[in-house]
Amino acid sequence: MKILYLVSDHKHCHDYGIDFLYDGFCRVLGFDNVYDYPEKRSLHLTEERDSCNIDSDQWWPKKNASIKDIIDEVELVFIAYNIVGSESLHRDLISAIPSHIPIIALDMSDRIFNDREVYTQVVGRPLLAYFKREFPIKENWDAIPLPLCYPQKRIDGIVPTPFPVDGIAKEAKVFYHATTHGNGDPGKPRIYFIDELKKRLSPYQLDVGLYRGQEKGTRLDPEEYHERMAKCLVSICWNGTERSENNNWDNNRIWESFAHGMCIVTETPRIRIPNCPEDRKHWLCANSPEEVVNLVCSFITFGNDSREAFNIAQQGLLHFRRYHSSEARVHYILNHLGFKEYSVPLVNI
Repeated sequence: MKILYLVSDHKHCHDYGIDFLYDGFCRVLGFDNVYDYPEKRSLHLTEERDSCNIDSDQWWPKKNASIKDIIDEVELVFIAYNIVGSESLHRDLISAIPSHIPIIALDMSDRIFNDREVYTQVVGRPLLAYFKREFPIKENWDAIPLPLCYPQKRIDGIVPTPFPVDGIAKEAKVFYHATTHGNGDPGKPRIYFIDELKKRLSPYQLDVGLYRGQEKGTRLDPEEYHERMAKCLVSICWNGTERSENNNWDNNRIWESFAHGMCIVTETPRIRIPNCPEDRKHWLCANSPEEVVNLVCSFITFGNDSREAFNIAQQGLLHFRRYHSSEARVHYILNHLGFKEYSVPLVNI
């Protein structure tokens, strides 16, 4: 089966969900069967990262295929960008897709809105399916929620352990790096976390930092960021704002924290997550910044008291590998579309 993966081509075009899912499609269906169009800079080794220096770039070369050749070959078309605000993007291309080829929307934007109708209007025909990342638990939309997503290639070989045996030696440290965005609503709890943690824990128990933005040179490079993350035990992943326009996760991401074998302290989920991690088994859920700090401090202690945190980190990583790798998300999507041969994720754990 061959697919067309429509993406955005603007200069600031990296996106964790879109880019990692492309990697999953290539690994499940085979690289020769997956076309991204236009060929996106952050997916191919021929281009440098964009100005944010985010490591959403992958390991796949360009194909340089013409859109005519692509349309003549594919069986499914996925729209994999935030169409809201760029409704004219690829409109001519979409109208040229033969009517017998199904079109699926993969809405991985930060918007907590049901945008199915917007995608339908742009496509000009009914969608085969509408997958939605930010799907609130309280809503009953005609949408399919999405699992988390991170490349299996980066998960393999990471096993949280207090000793350097069969994996990375983890230290009883808190890892938390975040942007303040001008100390606005998303930044306030982040400043609170670091101020309180510095009061209650020693410098040897902390690997923390605040940054004014995401631009290159203002924060850790991805290689150093992930190297330090892999050595720490606890990760804070916190949005903490109810208003959709402030939906902002520019701090430790849940998926990369799981993938690096960390014990995650996060807010109680407000969106639907298929095969959702369980509180106190795969991660730790909190309902306020104060509760976050208390949980972190109770799990960052030297000696035997850290064993529960290591156990949660290990169980979280195994759960994540089974249900939330890039390949697992692809299996989930294809299974929902009726391709039953993809009903079981091909993941060894």
